[in-house]
Amino acid sequence: MKFERNELTKAIHHIDEHPEVKRGRESSTYDLIFEDRRYPPILVLSVASQLRGGQEERSNSIRNGNNG
Repeated sequence: MKFERNELTKAIHHIDEHPEVKRGRESSTYDLIFEDRRYPPILVLSVASQLRGGQEERSNSIRNGNNG
């Protein structure tokens, strides 16, 4: 699934406004850095998907470049 920049920034702002969504969803290897703040990339993608009207994605359903 592809996202536009504005969808990702909306997701980041949503995470900032609702910090409880980060609980238990920390980064394991990489961080997405936006305006000098660190975010778990998979969480940002998950929230962007949810805000788009889709289902919240969990980390096991999003493949990263390291795992194939």
